Amino acid sequence: MKNLNVFGIKRKVGIAVIMGLLSLLFAPYGITSVMGDVIIDIPWSLVFPILVAMAFGWKYGAVAGLAGGALFPFLLWANNGWANLVTSIIFMCIYILSGLLYDKSIFKKIQKLPVRLLFIIVPGILLVSYYYIFQFNTVLAFNPPFWKLDTIREIPVEILYSFAIKDSVNIIILVLVSESLLKLPVVCKILGLPSEQKIQANNKIFILTILTAFLIWLLYAGLSYALFNETHVIYNEHIKLSFLVILPSGIFVSRMLFSYSENHFITQSELNYSEKKYRELFEANKDGITIFQISPDGKPTNFLEMNETAGAM
Repeated sequence: MKNLNVFGIKRKVGIAVIMGLLSLLFAPYGITSVMGDVIIDIPWSLVFPILVAMAFGWKYGAVAGLAGGALFPFLLWANNGWANLVTSIIFMCIYILSGLLYDKSIFKKIQKLPVRLLFIIVPGILLVSYYYIFQFNTVLAFNPPFWKLDTIREIPVEILYSFAIKDSVNIIILVLVSESLLKLPVVCKILGLPSEQKIQANNKIFILTILTAFLIWLLYAGLSYALFNETHVIYNEHIKLSFLVILPSGIFVSRMLFSYSENHFITQSELNYSEKKYRELFEANKDGITIFQISPDGKPTNFLEMNETAGAM
């Protein structure tokens, strides 16, 4: 048993390291849209370390962060300097918080998932907001004047507010998307997690929902092209922004359908079990039992069924 536990730990650490490296590798390819002075982006690759943290626990989320999931801010080192170090620490905290979602030792009495999500998302948002609004410029001021000719030593508070809002929205989206992905049997298989029977239909639901969202986005893109023309200055930004909105919306809709499908499966399983027990009692009864349909006037009409004893009689 000890060898199996060691193997399981090594496998989880290996997956966490791979996910962290993938996160760093794909970090430069986040979906970004520029609307005036506001840059809206979703660093989708951060899903990897959050997914690991939720699947295996906060320790493995920290491993994924150290392996690359929390190092993506250093890609902007030339612009923000030392501020990137604190940004990395903030995202390490997000991964650790995400890893507490399914920790039974933390949420002993809180069974409802939406409530547990609030305990994860709200502290993450408060942490990010406090950092950007009150501490970002303080850390940024440590950048030496010889950093580069146009070194930024202070950012206007309005932009810092937009940073806080942007990353808060990113945290909400990435945590909810990661929680949804853990409901997919294919993801459970990749991570080596047990896949319950009630989630077996989720793969099909997810694929159909994402395809529907993608088709809606294509219709929107076609409409934008007809209205603005491809040469219009805001055409490309409208297309990117719509993708940022429609795709996560499709994932959230799929998550709601997951819940409906799982509840339907549980209800159907309970009905089947009840029917099976009834059938066993009906057939095993030594008394003859015959079931008729009763007409409105109280007289038996159609014959429905009988047990073996009644048939023998």
